[in-house]
Amino acid sequence: MGDTHAADSVDPGAKGSETEKDPNKSLARIERQDQMTGPFGQDEQSILLRDIMNLETRIELLRRDYEMMTEALEDENQDITTEEPEAEKPASPWHKRATLKVARVLTGRPERKPTKFEPTHLTRKEKKQIATAAMDVQQQIEKLMAERDEKMAKLDTETRDEHEAKSNVVNIRDFVAKRSGRVLALAEQGAKAKVDPVQELELRGMTYDGRPIYEQKTASEYELSVEQTELLKNLEKQYSTMHDTLKIYHISTVGIPAWEQVKKGLTPEVLDKALKLQEPALLLVPPTTRKSKVEAINKHPAKGQKSDTYTYELNNNDLWNGGKSQSENKWRVSIVEGIQDVQQDKEINDGKRTNYEMSKLWVKKYENQGLDVMNDADAYLTLMMKGLAEGKPIDPQTWCVLNGKNLTKSTLVALGAWSDGQVYLSDGYPDRSYSYLHLRGSVEVNVHNP
Repeated sequence: MGDTHAADSVDPGAKGSETEKDPNKSLARIERQDQMTGPFGQDEQSILLRDIMNLETRIELLRRDYEMMTEALEDENQDITTEEPEAEKPASPWHKRATLKVARVLTGRPERKPTKFEPTHLTRKEKKQIATAAMDVQQQIEKLMAERDEKMAKLDTETRDEHEAKSNVVNIRDFVAKRSGRVLALAEQGAKAKVDPVQELELRGMTYDGRPIYEQKTASEYELSVEQTELLKNLEKQYSTMHDTLKIYHISTVGIPAWEQVKKGLTPEVLDKALKLQEPALLLVPPTTRKSKVEAINKHPAKGQKSDTYTYELNNNDLWNGGKSQSENKWRVSIVEGIQDVQQDKEINDGKRTNYEMSKLWVKKYENQGLDVMNDADAYLTLMMKGLAEGKPIDPQTWCVLNGKNLTKSTLVALGAWSDGQVYLSDGYPDRSYSYLHLRGSVEVNVHNP
């Protein structure tokens, strides 16, 4: 009648052992019982041994968390000597072994999968929080170790020696002891490591095992370097200057971000990027149209201004708005290159390359430094107003490209300049070569609404 399973061929009412009914099932059950109760059955020694093994399992799981956290700090410590992050740098052991729990410590996103967690560097705040979490895990390990040792002492000598020979706890104890003294030192030393200019980690509230350990701080509460502190003070002065400039040109400041809001976006990473600019200039770009900005410049001529602004197809968004169909209806805050004339790069402006080639090389140059570029007329006109109000109109000797990121070999080059007492928003051909062509670096400042 066909093959039947062993269990199906046994009479449920038949007498005999379970091994006789289903040998495989019975042997598996007996093996599991041996693993749970040990060779001594259900006596006191077996119960102690089972509890010890459970404690050791918990210790091992915590050890894995501790190892990953300390590896994160170890990796960052090694990166300190790296001048610039390598574009094709292989993933470190930290990234390969990151788990959901430890990723949550860094990102505050428990729903996020570890495979999507890919920052290459940690911020100084994150290093401290990883060290804090690692020390907490270490304390939990030590507590469980003490509980285990207390139970081990109650075992008879033969059972204790036999289990100790098989246990990995000695190695775990040595592992924790070797790393514990370095965790905080690595965190402090790692704070000097360079931050990845491309993937800047956003500061978020987060918890580890249900306990809040991460609070967002304003720029003034960070541990800033001397250079960062000086720049922050300078930017605060420039904030007032921007207010004065907008008043000169009768531009409404309704909705303008307060200094405290701006300061929250001035993280150490943003300040580090801004320090790469020759003359960092704080820019608050109002949500008015390009046309209204041009009209403001024309209606309130500055000293030395002889003519109204020259414009070419001002409504062309491909030229003057970075290729975007419309401008954002909100205030934008950034730190841009504010020097009057950007110094020419002889390797780029070699007299042989086309405007298109030079523009793309300028974009790449800034990107390699972790910087963005000014890529629209609204920001340029705002910076020009600031320069005119201070008696230093920008680009009197050079041309500034304003669509370098979206420029193609077949589209016109958007150019800004000041020449002979007049502001220019002009155009150029991509296949021509203008020797005094450049772009301006830019760093976005994320403004947090109160």
